[in-house]
Amino acid sequence: MELFKEIGGNFPLDPIPDQRSNHWVEQVGSSYFFSSGRAAILAMIQLSNAAGKKVALPYFTCHSVIEPFDRAGCELLFYPVNPHLRVDEMTMIEFCSKEQPFLLLYHDYFGNVQEEIWKELWVAFQDQILFVNDQTHSFFGDNESYAHFSLMSMRKWGAISEGGMLRVPSKMSFGFDYANRLASDVRLECYVQASELKLEYLNNDQSKEKELFRKLFYQSESFFDQEQEVYPMHPTALTAWRQLLDADFRQRRKRNSLILSDAWSVEWNIWGEPIFDASSTAVPLYFPILLKVERKLFQIFLAERNVYAPIIWPKSSLISIKGDDVLYNQLICLPIDQRYGESDMNRLVCILDEFHNQLDR
Repeated sequence: MELFKEIGGNFPLDPIPDQRSNHWVEQVGSSYFFSSGRAAILAMIQLSNAAGKKVALPYFTCHSVIEPFDRAGCELLFYPVNPHLRVDEMTMIEFCSKEQPFLLLYHDYFGNVQEEIWKELWVAFQDQILFVNDQTHSFFGDNESYAHFSLMSMRKWGAISEGGMLRVPSKMSFGFDYANRLASDVRLECYVQASELKLEYLNNDQSKEKELFRKLFYQSESFFDQEQEVYPMHPTALTAWRQLLDADFRQRRKRNSLILSDAWSVEWNIWGEPIFDASSTAVPLYFPILLKVERKLFQIFLAERNVYAPIIWPKSSLISIKGDDVLYNQLICLPIDQRYGESDMNRLVCILDEFHNQLDR
């Protein structure tokens, strides 16, 4: 099998859609589709009347999660998450009893779910606290969601220009008041142009296209920062999502994660350790590791070999309290998604071994 030129980076649409769908589907059952996870949070704030109220968020989270609550005038509280991306049950019970937030949002980090702890908290506080489960990392697992609302950002999983989903209690409904659907059209066209250039680069080694498609992908992402209203998900993006659901991407991601896990040498732990046991995650988003060396140098080493390992969440300027920042400073994600075959993962293993051997010199 021919090796994929790069490991990591933006998903290009492949194939490029010949036609753009105009059939807008805003709701299926109790699930609503939005332009982004941020828009889904904005809709949830409206539905739950959480604006101006006390909300509890994990200390390790994304700026795009915090920003809608801040914009809605909420009082922001942050509960601790340890370097292994776990919460402590007794600490959370004390936190909820003392702070009594109106709403508490939690993440299922990288698909590794603390189901028993959230079940206990749900049983204890479901009548006093509105629970919101961000399932972006765990949507394809088989775990139970102990929450009044669940939501996700869909773009992390494949070649999807936009997408967020919100599941609401069965008796609730959301009425869309669309400011402008044109934004989704513009974003899609930008994503299509970036995809065409990236495919040209991957297939024909047109290195000059690299900076162009990176700029266009960045531009398509920047539209989300400008959104002040709740937008629907573009129907072409929703079609891409449904095509993803029909693919074998779950098995490919799981296989790729296990290849890295099985190959991980105990000796490598002097510079980095996997956070989770790969076998315990149903459908992994990435292969997260906690580095013990300077992260920027590790990223540069990988990038020089065409491996692009993302930092999922820089620390938001909206987090005003002091906490343990090891996750913000040392966590990095190795790509294991469905674009790659076993040979690509074996190449990544060789690159990691090369990094280890370089440290020994």
